[in-house]
Formats: sequence, structure tokens, C-alpha cells
Amino acid sequence: MVDKYISPSAISAYMSCPRRFYYYYNEYPRIEYETDYLLVGGIVHKIIARYYEIVPNYATPTEVKMYVTKAYKELMTPKYEPFRERIESLLLN
Repeated sequence: MVDKYISPSAISAYMSCPRRFYYYYNEYPRIEYETDYLLVGGIVHKIIARYYEIVPNYATPTEVKMYVTKAYKELMTPKYEPFRERIESLLLN
């Protein structure tokens, strides 16, 4: 069985106008794009999520920085290299 998810905004769009819903969600191709902000936000989110996977229930500020740094090093790839300074300023300072 395939799980499908319908967002609240999609339900609202359907209730508002089923035909518009059909054209918007079925006929028009989705354009996938990444802006600098989406890239930086995406990696910051992944690093924070990874941090919560590896951190114990209680950590000192020094340990927090160590775990964030560890997650950062695990997840940084060349794709994010142009944004290294911005990402580090958000996470490691």
C-alpha cells in the first residue's frame, strides 16, 4: 500500500475549487529549484536533526558544540562548500 499525503492547503484548494485543484496539482509540472537560502536552511536543518540523534539527554555547552561540530562534519558535502562561512556562522559560533 502506498501512503499518500494531502496537505491542508491542498484540501482547502480542492474545497474552494475542484477544477483549479485538478489543474494545479495534476496538469502543471512542478519546477524544482534550490536557492541559496533553501540550500543553507536545508543543511542547517539536517545538522540540527542529526545533532538530536547523537546527543545524550543532557549535555554541557561544550558538549553541545562538540556534537553540533560532529554533525556538521558528517553532513557537509561539496554542494554546500560555497555557503560554508554562512553555515558555520549560524551553527558554530
